Parts: sequence; structure tokens; C-alpha cells
Amino acid sequence: MEVRDLNTWNELAKEFDDIQSQYGKYMFKGRGFPNRILYRGQANDSWSLRTTLERFSQNKWTIISYMKVAHACLPQLESYLGRAWQIPKYWPEVKDEAIHRIQHKASPIPHYEYWVYLRHNGFPSPLLDWSQSPYIASFFAFDEHCQSDRVAIYAYIEKTDGTKWSAHSKPRIEVQGPYVRTDKRHFLQQAWYTVAYNYGKDDHEFVPHERVFEDREEGQDILLKLTIPRTERIVALTALNAYNITRYSLFQTEESLVKTLAFCEIEEKGL
Repeated sequence: MEVRDLNTWNELAKEFDDIQSQYGKYMFKGRGFPNRILYRGQANDSWSLRTTLERFSQNKWTIISYMKVAHACLPQLESYLGRAWQIPKYWPEVKDEAIHRIQHKASPIPHYEYWVYLRHNGFPSPLLDWSQSPYIASFFAFDEHCQSDRVAIYAYIEKTDGTKWSAHSKPRIEVQGPYVRTDKRHFLQQAWYTVAYNYGKDDHEFVPHERVFEDREEGQDILLKLTIPRTERIVALTALNAYNITRYSLFQTEESLVKTLAFCEIEEKGL
């Protein structure tokens, strides 16, 4: 992981342009193709990249053990919410489906829509959330009040030449895209997700993301860490507000509207 310590909001914005210039396109047979860069903001630069599941539980989790717990919650959620996910009611059917996906090397997450729902509603999740927008990621880094000297914005480049590979003996990161029916904040925040795991024939065990970056393959899984002083908070949030990147625009709840107004009428005016 490369760390770049910056001093001002303007330096950070320029760094975003430089990263886009360096990694935003790959060449194939003489043609340029768009390359995906994902961003994640954290309120303290000393925090590691940890999922909410890692922060919640110290146990070892796998695709199937996590899905079993999530499946146990399904009857109550469907009863209280009056909605239904297209998930079998009988656990062995769900387990068999998950094993089939893993054995046939499909996307390893069974019932991805349900996992994203749980992630957005506070259930501990192995999904690490990112945004396709560096500015939305910056908002999340600065918005939260935290006793830290610097905030961090991570840039993750999955691959540099359009191809992805990994030896079965090494942990890997799987990128999960935005095309899923879920809470609208998923789209407002331009959200993507990653999951890190060790390969297994019938199941995959989740691992910390940073383990992948410690022993990454050449040309992929590039992680940049940009840090900037927290003293740039008002400058940053004011600039983002001018582009309508606010807590209300990203969540659209009454609470987020009130918090946005509090910033505009108190913090931004220096009261």
C-alpha cells in the first residue's frame, strides 16, 4: 500500500485527477478502455480496512456460515416488513445453492441483494463498502466527528490491464457491482462492495482485506491511501456542499436533512 500525505483540500482534489489519469484507462490492442477506481473515506487515518463483521465478531466466518445466520433472520424481516426475498425457506436448499456457486466459480455471494440490504441496515457484514466517486468518499471521511489529526481516503484499483487472476493458495478480493435492487442510498452513494476471502473447494473463509494487499499479484489489487489534516474539514465539506454532496443528498432521511442544515447554518458560517 502506498501512502500519500497531503496538506490541503486542493492538493487532495488534484490527487484525484492524477489517480484518474494514471489508472482510469487501460489499453488493449491499441484501444483505451475505462478502468474502475473505487474510493473509501475513513474518519481516522490510523483505522485499518475492516468490515463491520470484523469489528463485530472475532470468530472465523465463511460464505456458508454467514449465509446461515442471515437466513435465520429472514422470517422475521419478511414478516415485519411485508416484503419477500426470492430465497428458499428451507436452509439445506440455500446451502446447496451456495456450495454449487462456489464449486462452479460463480460470484461467491448467494442472494447478493439480501446481503446488501443487511449491510445498509446495520447488520454486521463481510462486505466492505466503497464509492465510485472520490468526492463522496471524501464526504464520509470528513463528515464524522472524530478525535483524529488526519482522515484517510483510500483508492482501490482492482486491475490495471483489464484482467484478474489469483492463485488458489492466496487470498483474493472479489468486487461486487452496483446492479442490484436495494435501498436507494446504494445508488445515491454510487456504492460498490468488496469481499476478501481464502479460496476453498466447497466454501470460502473471509479474511481481512489488507492481507490481500500484503501479497498481491502484479498489476492488480493496488491500494493507495491519501491522508489529509482534519483541520481541512470545513473547507472540504463546504466545497462538497457546493456540488450538492451532503448528508441529505446521500441518505435522504429527515435526520440527514436536519444534520445538513446544522452544518450549513452553524459550522459553515463559523458560529
